[in-house]
Amino acid sequence: MKMTEKSRGINYLFGYYDGMNPNRARFTLANRGMVAPKIETACELGFGRGISLAVNAASGSGKWVGTDIEPAQASFAQSLVGHLEDRCEVYAESFQRFNENPAITQFDFICLHGIWTWVNDKDREAICEFIDKKLKPGGLLYISYNALPAWTNFLPIQKLLTSYCDYNRSANKSGIDNLTDSFKFAEGLLNTNPRFLKANPSMGEIVKKIQAKDSEYLIHEYLAADFAPMTFDTMSSWLSPLNMTYVSASNFLHDLAPINLTTEQQEFLFKIKDPVFQETCRDLMVNKDFRQDYWIKGQTPLSPYQKEQALAEFQLILTSNKEDIKYSVKGALGDAELESAIYDPIIELLRDHRAYGYKEIREHLQSRGVDLASSAEALEVLFSMGHLNVISNDADSDAVGEGVAELNDKILNAAFNNMDIGWLASPVIGGGIAVSKFNQLHVRGKKLGCETGVDYAEHGLNFLKKMRQKIIVDNAPIDSEKRSMEYLEKHAEQFLEKVVPIFKALKILT
Repeated sequence: MKMTEKSRGINYLFGYYDGMNPNRARFTLANRGMVAPKIETACELGFGRGISLAVNAASGSGKWVGTDIEPAQASFAQSLVGHLEDRCEVYAESFQRFNENPAITQFDFICLHGIWTWVNDKDREAICEFIDKKLKPGGLLYISYNALPAWTNFLPIQKLLTSYCDYNRSANKSGIDNLTDSFKFAEGLLNTNPRFLKANPSMGEIVKKIQAKDSEYLIHEYLAADFAPMTFDTMSSWLSPLNMTYVSASNFLHDLAPINLTTEQQEFLFKIKDPVFQETCRDLMVNKDFRQDYWIKGQTPLSPYQKEQALAEFQLILTSNKEDIKYSVKGALGDAELESAIYDPIIELLRDHRAYGYKEIREHLQSRGVDLASSAEALEVLFSMGHLNVISNDADSDAVGEGVAELNDKILNAAFNNMDIGWLASPVIGGGIAVSKFNQLHVRGKKLGCETGVDYAEHGLNFLKKMRQKIIVDNAPIDSEKRSMEYLEKHAEQFLEKVVPIFKALKILT
């Protein structure tokens, strides 16, 4: 894998991608009617800052291995997982070299998020060779990438940005400065009202929106020399020769027809018998911009009876507060409302944040007049929205719990180095959960013995003073210490009431 000069030495964003959570993957495959592998060994290619790698390795008993060619990123990932000993191995090797490493054996699960779009064909060939040699029969692949057709019109702008940096490279400017200058140049060009803009009138606003994103993200995403979004059938031409079969999107909402396709579109697609061509046409209908997919090496379909038996083995937990769950989902067709008659009984049953069996939940819904098909869809919708999570088989493991506690302490302490890592690990769900900066501040306070809202506010204010930071509300800083205390105290009270019960259920707090 070759790092571009534009992004060399610039670390990627902190990110946790739940499609790589083995428990979520297994539940998704069961819902798709496929036998899921027992995931005991897993590998992440191009792990970036290593948050997904570290969280997944810490929160389960399986072994994870990963590589990323950027030494600084590999070093940071190693600092997160060093205490896990033989449960996680970090390498700073190219894909070609990783392929040849004799220490790397076969895996049940291989993951790569985004990196496929940014590397050249030589690296893609190395990735495919790795999948071919290192993914076990029946093994699962998670792969995400920028997709066509949505990126088609932006490609000339992306090329313009990279060309500007090539032609105006300065040793006196950082990659971030070059990035800023390239967007200013693109904006200036579009302000001349070129015919390209007349043919693509939304491009000016798109450039402005993109420019507002994090610079570290932009320089990796938009200044990659080999940036290559692709259609689904092109992706299939890489993976199908490896005996890989497409299963589904990692998020059910992306596949849910009623919120993404009109009746006419659904009827049109139904007539297409080739699944790869059907999926390619579907992407055109929804103007797909990013895919997050599961592929399997040798699929074993489940009969309807076997599917129900497989799903009955799962337990689910509600990881959101009832009042924070909006009965609305967004698809390609816009927003769609969820039926309260179906979703209310689920939320009422699970609102105590205890584990409930999949079969138990569906029997409860059936007693409330909800048919089995509707209950199955509702559970998967809430799961895909992030409100429900699957209970891990390692939820009660002392070793896993200890590994999670140490990793979470490292994440919390990273705030003292101005690193905002917005996730914490949970042994209960075998993966990560999003935690805001203020809630992380309160978690740290609770571990230090804070009890009342005032305690948490004082702890939070002391931290902000040490870091020379201020609370920002409506894009303006709070300059008054009194107002800062009031804000933190109110936030802490909500944390104690709404967040602590969930975090205790997830064993993030004791």
